[in-house]
Amino acid sequence: MIQRDYILRLIAEAARFVALALGLQQRGEDGRLYLDRASRALTGQPLEVVEALDADALLGLCAPRGTFVPELAVALADVLYAAGDAARARPLYDAARAAGAAVPLHALV
Repeated sequence: MIQRDYILRLIAEAARFVALALGLQQRGEDGRLYLDRASRALTGQPLEVVEALDADALLGLCAPRGTFVPELAVALADVLYAAGDAARARPLYDAARAAGAAVPLHALV
């Protein structure tokens, strides 16, 4: 239970970073620094490393200690989507949805 609470706190922190990045992007500014912080919060890896991973490796990042955490997959997919990489986000959204997690509407089309 403690590990799940910790993961949920990391997800909340990453969500704040994504929101900051999207706010900057809406004003025509670069929000990539905040997306990098979100990536590091969720995975311990910089965004450029995460963006280079294939789908299996991304899904592996969402399974700390061997257990898939769908909320973590959605959060990481949100980071990738906000970074403009919808194709890399898709398998994470699909896996999270298959595990019963809520996903954003854009992930359903």
